[in-house]
Amino acid sequence: MVDSQLVRWRMAGNQVLLEKLGGWQKFYPLSFGSAVRALQAWEGINSDTHLAVGCESSLNVITDGTSQGVTPRTLITNPTVDFSTTNGSAAVTIVDAGITVTVYDSIYLLTPVSVGGLVLQGAYQIDNVVSASSYRITASANATSTVADGGAVPIFTTTSGSPAVNVQLDNHGELVGG
Repeated sequence: MVDSQLVRWRMAGNQVLLEKLGGWQKFYPLSFGSAVRALQAWEGINSDTHLAVGCESSLNVITDGTSQGVTPRTLITNPTVDFSTTNGSAAVTIVDAGITVTVYDSIYLLTPVSVGGLVLQGAYQIDNVVSASSYRITASANATSTVADGGAVPIFTTTSGSPAVNVQLDNHGELVGG
C-alpha cells in the first residue's frame, strides 16, 4: 500500500505515470479550532463568492479571504426590569446593558414581565436597536398604558406545609382559575 498527496496518475500510451499535481494554495490561512464537517460554496448576485465552513463547534462564512462567524449565540443576562411602553402601541423598549444586540437577534424572556397592561414572555425578534444598551421588540397586543422605565416580575410565596403557591404579578390581566 502506498500513501500519497498532491499527485495524480496520467496515462502515457500504455503506461500509467505518477506526476505531481500542478500546484495549489491555501484558500484560507487560519484554522477554525475544530474539525470541518461540511463546506458549501455559493456566488452572490454581484459575482461575490462565499464559502460556508461547518465545523464541529462553529459555522463560518469566508468572503474575500475574511472569515466571519455566524454561529448562533446564547447570552444570558438578568438585568433590573427596565421596560417602556406607550399607550396604544405594541412597541416595547427594553434596557439591558449586559448584552449587545442587532436586528438579526431575538430574545427569550424566561420570566414573565408585566408592563403597560401587557404580559411579555417567550421569544421576541428585536425590531430596532435604540442604543448600545437598549432595543425594541413588538408585543402581540397594544399596551393599555404608558410606562417609562418600569415593569414587574412575579413574586412567589408559599406557606410551610401547604402545597399552594401564591403568584403575585401586577396588571397581569388573568382571572382566578384561568
